[in-house]
Amino acid sequence: MPFGLKNAPKNFQRIMEEILSNIECVTIFVDDICIVSKTEKNHYNDVKRVLTRLKEAGEKINYEKSSFEKQEIIFWEYSK
Repeated sequence: MPFGLKNAPKNFQRIMEEILSNIECVTIFVDDICIVSKTEKNHYNDVKRVLTRLKEAGEKINYEKSSFEKQEIIFWEYSK
């Protein structure tokens, strides 16, 4: 999807919600995909599931802009 389009963030979120719709541990906000798991083992499996689903849908991840295995995140000034 070309960047700079007015509706690009909304469209991205809608597409990601469709692709990842039945994965309970996923929250999507604008252009962020947040995966929250109860244990480290669950998190590894959850991330693997999400990455597999994205690959199957033909989507690519920019790993340089990605963060993994964080104990805490700042999400639009909201700490979780």
